[in-house]
Amino acid sequence: STRATYIASVRAVAVRCLGEVEDRATRCWPLLSARAMAWAAPRVDTRPAVAAEAFEAAVRDRTAPRAVRMALGFAWDTVSRCSDIVDEARGHGTSARGPVLLRQMQVRPDPGGGFAVELVTRTKTSRGRAVRIVAHTRRGSPATHPRRMGSARVLAKWLGDRRAAGADEEEPLWRKSSGEAVVTEDIVALLQRHTHERVSRHSIRIGSASAAVAAGLSVAALATLGGWQSQEVCRQYVRQALGGHV
Repeated sequence: STRATYIASVRAVAVRCLGEVEDRATRCWPLLSARAMAWAAPRVDTRPAVAAEAFEAAVRDRTAPRAVRMALGFAWDTVSRCSDIVDEARGHGTSARGPVLLRQMQVRPDPGGGFAVELVTRTKTSRGRAVRIVAHTRRGSPATHPRRMGSARVLAKWLGDRRAAGADEEEPLWRKSSGEAVVTEDIVALLQRHTHERVSRHSIRIGSASAAVAAGLSVAALATLGGWQSQEVCRQYVRQALGGHV
């Protein structure tokens, strides 16, 4: 996370200033770790959830670029950060990022029936490891959002049409008709057009997670669907109908 990266940077600078090897066994490391973690204590996100109806209106908004609308739908269906689906970390331990490429998304048969659209990428929290973000077509599965936007079917056709037309696999996956790659700000701006709530980069994940639980998905299943490492962290993204956390 950004917080963890900042703390690691502070420790690294402090260690170098003290002339010690950057090792957890050194005498300064435990003290620096404790002080940094206490100073940067995690804050619970209190933003309200944007209504599912606003997302649905945004995905149907034909005045917006098709690639932006599809990216929003895919982020909703997979309970993903929009930054994780449009950008990829270009190496472990670096802040360099670049657009996700066409070759990174494929259509796969789903063992449970139907098919799935799978994006293989490296997110800012995956520590250089490839992760799979998957949207399914089958209903009633814990791997499927109970209020899904149907992004898997739409994307499968869009990918098929682009590849049939000879698209370069190294071009941006989320590519506007102008040739420009979709960025996180495009997705945030589209959603903002359809709600009075203040929209941020986290709004897509908060809104999607809250709607999924409200529609009957368990927090345990949501944690798996959204790729959270623990149910406790997952709960911080879920808002009840009248505000607060589940």
